[in-house]
Amino acid sequence: MMKVLCAEIFNDLEGFSYGFSVRRGRFPEEENIEIHIGYGDLSRRLMIIKVFSGRLPHYRKWVEVFSINSAVMLGEKSFTFLNSVYEDRLIRCISEFLGPGEKVFIEYTYDEDTRRAVEVGIPPHLTRLGYKLFQHGFTWFKDWYFPEGFMEGGPKLQAEKPISDDVRTKHIRDLCLQSFSSVNLLESLGRSSSLYKLMQGVIKTYQEFTGRYCRD
Repeated sequence: MMKVLCAEIFNDLEGFSYGFSVRRGRFPEEENIEIHIGYGDLSRRLMIIKVFSGRLPHYRKWVEVFSINSAVMLGEKSFTFLNSVYEDRLIRCISEFLGPGEKVFIEYTYDEDTRRAVEVGIPPHLTRLGYKLFQHGFTWFKDWYFPEGFMEGGPKLQAEKPISDDVRTKHIRDLCLQSFSSVNLLESLGRSSSLYKLMQGVIKTYQEFTGRYCRD
């Protein structure tokens, strides 16, 4: 099998240590990677990464990330993953591993902003996590907020890379239409006192996305 995917993103940890364990998956091409963060004698799981390395010509690669902790408590020390450079590195690493037409699934229960945005109907690409995925080359999105059956785990975002430039253009056009269709919803939710802070971030993402990609 391949080297341990994305383990190197933690190489410059200061004050903390990291480790990983790897188990075979359901297929020869699948493996499950547990990433652990440590401090002194303490160690806690940070996330699990399931990697399917593909079986050409029939099956493309995919990656699923789940059981993610936004922060790991290690005694009096805390390692924060949410909104950290390590979160950005993980998404970049997965993006570099995956090619055209390949997909990632990321469970978002660790990310309250994305979870709340999805719950109130914000299009996935305008959520905090979804926009990060878009910025790393993913242009097609699906929200698995209601997993079907027990094998799918918790709610997650599915993001897929386009198979060609023409498909990328079509995907972005569709995302622009979704964005424009959500204007009334954004305005309504933006007036809610309980959602005000969340919606300021969503509206900023909307303005940046539509201003940069939806001019035609």
